[in-house]
Order: sequence, then structure tokens, then C-alpha cells
Amino acid sequence: MPITPTIYSWSCGNLSMRASAVGQISYQDNGAVLHSVRSTTGLMQPSIVFGQYRTTETGKPIPPWEIEFALMWDSGIFVNVEGVSQKQFAWSIARSFGPVRFETWNDSMANIVERDYGPTYGATIALDVLRVWNIIQCRRSKPATDSPSSS
Repeated sequence: MPITPTIYSWSCGNLSMRASAVGQISYQDNGAVLHSVRSTTGLMQPSIVFGQYRTTETGKPIPPWEIEFALMWDSGIFVNVEGVSQKQFAWSIARSFGPVRFETWNDSMANIVERDYGPTYGATIALDVLRVWNIIQCRRSKPATDSPSSS
């Protein structure tokens, strides 16, 4: 049973889609290190994910592959000399294949943000160690294929 509705089927399997959003509100005050910060800030990040999902023996759905697109808006923690917060906008794309995930993001959204002299880029590669361990355990528990016997 898929965790999301199937939006397309082809010979390789079913393509599913899921959407998510994360939000954060924080409260801070000026301090010894950070001066001129906004008292309340907010962050919102919606994302949409396309991928294939399979269910493990324990009933947990896992993706053999996924691709995720996300946008981020942040009201800004720091304020400029006029006291106006410096808003930030960014986009992200992530690609997962098995236990490996590669994600990149940047704030180059058509010069919406003019707080620095160019886009800021970043990337991460993550490995799901528990998933790798489960793959190793599954391979160990399966009997080895019989080798051809000599006559």
C-alpha cells in the first residue's frame, strides 16, 4: 500500500507525490554577542516530493528514490540601521537514492534579497546509517546461492 496516491504508473513502478511544510517562530533579545536583533522571527518552508515507495517487512514505507523541491522564507533575525529586518528567501533541491541523500540550496531567487554581494550556496550529503545496517543484516540472513557442484 503506497503512503501517497499514485500519480503516474509505468513499467518501472508507481510514481507518488507527497507535500510537507515546516514553520518556526522564535523569540530573542539583544545580548552580549548579537546586537540589533528582531524580537520575533518566523520561518516557513513548504516542499513537494516525488518518488517511489515500498513497504518493509515491518510495515515502514521507505523510498528507493526521491526528488524534493522546497522554498524557504525567513522574516530575518538581524535588523539594518533603520530597524527593518533583513528577510531571506531560498530554494532547495534534494535527491535521495537508497540510503544516500544529496541536498543543495541557495538564496539566488532573482535578487529578491539584496543583503550581500551574490548568492549563497550550500550542499550536504547524508547517509542513513541505520538503513545501511538493515541492508547488511538482510543480506547476511539470506542463504547464499548454491555454487555449482563438481561432478
